[in-house]
Amino acid sequence: MNVLEYKTEEEANHSLQQIGNLIIVEDNVRYLAVVKNNHPSFQYKIEIGTSDGKEIEFIKVLEKNKNLKEVNDEIGGYLAHTGNINSIITTTKVKEFSIHERKASLKEEKNLSAGMPIGTKNSSSGTLGGIFFLEDFPDHLFGISNWHVLTEEVGLGGPITNGVGNSNKEAQIGTLFWESLDHDKEVAFVLFNKDYFKSISNTNACGYKLNGKICFPEIGMEVVTCGITSTKGYSSSREIYSSNSIIKINEGQYKSHNIFYNQILIKNLSNSGDSGSLISNKKGEVVGLIFAETKEIENTHLDNITVANNIQHIFNKTFSFPQRIEIENEYKYISQFNLNKFI
Repeated sequence: MNVLEYKTEEEANHSLQQIGNLIIVEDNVRYLAVVKNNHPSFQYKIEIGTSDGKEIEFIKVLEKNKNLKEVNDEIGGYLAHTGNINSIITTTKVKEFSIHERKASLKEEKNLSAGMPIGTKNSSSGTLGGIFFLEDFPDHLFGISNWHVLTEEVGLGGPITNGVGNSNKEAQIGTLFWESLDHDKEVAFVLFNKDYFKSISNTNACGYKLNGKICFPEIGMEVVTCGITSTKGYSSSREIYSSNSIIKINEGQYKSHNIFYNQILIKNLSNSGDSGSLISNKKGEVVGLIFAETKEIENTHLDNITVANNIQHIFNKTFSFPQRIEIENEYKYISQFNLNKFI
């Protein structure tokens, strides 16, 4: 019996919060995720993805914790309906997580549109996920992508381009405005040059338009993405597999930030080059920001799993400490980014 089964999603989320840090640090563990469970009474479970699919003896995990009694008291009845910490937890074999590889841009885009290539003059391209306005800066136009797409050899105020390795002045579409790599998000904003206000496409590169709003992710919600290698739009929608997961990426550039919380998981949604793409529901509401997936391995039946930051942890959420923002040679401290709308 899988010990991590729950009657409600709220119980499962609470349990993930209590035990997630204990299990995610195990060498073979790649993720813990609250997912639907095929059981009439216990409709949710915490699924554990590992590199080898081996079972986990939960008591051994607890024994590694110095504050064993405190841990036992804290998680209490949230462990499982069995309440038995000696249980054996089954796991699911998965591939290693990795950031999306960037792709070479085949052409320079003259107009701004979500789903177009974006990067720096020294890197391959990722995807411009979306174009938006902020309440605090109503006269400026911004774009969103990933930290690993827009910050390579570029500091704040550095040039962002629409092509690969392109140092031509015409290729610069804006500057790096803000970036964040923390346990909830892997994100960067570009501040567009004002002359691009007149060159915004009516739709994204996939032919559909966002409705301007953001929403909370839900298990089972149908979503789509628009990236430089995933351009099929609504015909290739997928359901959100988990709206709350903890994942681990064993890649050097993350170092002390290799564990991410509150992540969205979707199976078989994106491809290499889609880093920075937004996921949206069928109403056109933005749900998340893609930044990683499981690595492609030949001759395997395992699903590819796309990872996306929850958009609610990027916009309209108070920062742990105020952010110092520079715009037009003036500095301003802000407590959160208040989204006006995506366009």
